[in-house]
Amino acid sequence: MFHVLASDPAKLGEDFAASGLSVLAAQTMFPVLSPDEMAGHYRESDLSVAVRQGLLTHDGGAWAILTDRIEGIAAYREAFDAAYGPGRAVDFAGVAGALAAFIAEETPTTTASALKVTGNNAPRP
Repeated sequence: MFHVLASDPAKLGEDFAASGLSVLAAQTMFPVLSPDEMAGHYRESDLSVAVRQGLLTHDGGAWAILTDRIEGIAAYREAFDAAYGPGRAVDFAGVAGALAAFIAEETPTTTASALKVTGNNAPRP
């Protein structure tokens, strides 16, 4: 799915294009759209129907369905306000950025693959 969307950045929506988010943030956006990972299969939910119909960034599309759910959970709304400042609308670029920050914080940076990605090729002790 990512290669299809990446071939046409307009499909990613203006939120993401203007956000300057990292590749890690982009990677967090797609498991929620995968029927086999998180979206569910056709007709299992409003989210799975939107994904199946290709409605991703549209009003009523998959990302809007997810951000509406997040907005409706008080603890998530408070966390979003703490991260981005009060009153910012919950948008999927913000959600992706928050997920990426969490993943980056929780992922060890001393593994061989992480050291290679960061360009730190110094041998580990």
